[in-house]
Amino acid sequence: MTIIPPQATHGKGLPEINEPSYNYNYTVREKALINKEIEAIQDKTLHTPLKTQSVGVKKGQKLKTFTKIWAGGPVPRLDKLAFTVPVTDITHRKHILETMVHLKKDISNFDKHISEPNDSKAYRHAFNYRTPHKNLIRIEFAPYKPSINFIRVECNPRALAKHGETTYLTGLVKDLFADELDLSEINISRLDICVDIAVPVSSVAVYVPGYKVAKVFKDAGGAIQTHYLGTQQSKIQYCIYNKTAEALSKGGIVGKEITRVECRLKHVKVSDLLDLNPFEKLQLYVCSPLVGTKDFVWKWFLDRVMSQGLVVTLAEMPPQDQKLYRNRLSEYTAAWWDPIALYDAYRAEIANLITILSGVTEGY
Repeated sequence: MTIIPPQATHGKGLPEINEPSYNYNYTVREKALINKEIEAIQDKTLHTPLKTQSVGVKKGQKLKTFTKIWAGGPVPRLDKLAFTVPVTDITHRKHILETMVHLKKDISNFDKHISEPNDSKAYRHAFNYRTPHKNLIRIEFAPYKPSINFIRVECNPRALAKHGETTYLTGLVKDLFADELDLSEINISRLDICVDIAVPVSSVAVYVPGYKVAKVFKDAGGAIQTHYLGTQQSKIQYCIYNKTAEALSKGGIVGKEITRVECRLKHVKVSDLLDLNPFEKLQLYVCSPLVGTKDFVWKWFLDRVMSQGLVVTLAEMPPQDQKLYRNRLSEYTAAWWDPIALYDAYRAEIANLITILSGVTEGY
């Protein structure tokens, strides 16, 4: 068995990080060989542009290929989108209902199917549309409470773009709003912007000035696997978690452990997205236990940070000490974390999203 050297090509757009192919059943040895090759690639590309790597496992005359796509350095992408729009005109409301009923009946308009589950808590009608690649676009409308916007749409923009299916979302927007959707009326009820980094989440400490609410979740061994900063009511809620565990649960092959940094925007206007840098205040530090040191107080501090999180640890300290420890912790600032550099890539993602919501099919 031999490993075929990977071929690197610059990726177009911002494809999914850590995306193994599930077309083959790999043996334990094959997975180990692929893992080793991927780790070597990750080491070389940690600070390089986005790349697509193909790793081949040759077994006799057969060649199994494994495609791994990730950003060499942190690259933002849109992972989840939910938006609502007010519709006050009775004729337009009737048009939305008739459009969805018609689309459900006319299966030829949809390569797969559209279903009408009775599971919405806020809306009278809910339709789930599955694209040919199983991506979900959910449409809900006619709320029980009149204070809620009339229609809600939810999808994963990157999953649609990855399979070339943004035209389905664009088409639905055109059908539902008859080419008259005013971007200024759209309320983004939730938008997840995520960045994946090749470091263990258990070594990452997280801090956002002004955020007093923080929670951590640990594995059976006591290592932190998820950080939450802010609440569901916060304008921006931050979630930093172990993405590797999710990939493994799906049967994927993973190189080095991946940490996902996710900013969840709530209730923001489309017009405000371009001027907003969701990563601006987020501070990331890479910590590890001190060994052989006589600075026992600082060792205690780092141990506490790694066991219960930075925000909780600082909250236990007198106010005059918090600034001192935070200043010293700046020595541990992650060299690869640069919110200013992320801003341009984030704006490009938002510009593509606005293009799609405008009904133009060239987005993404």
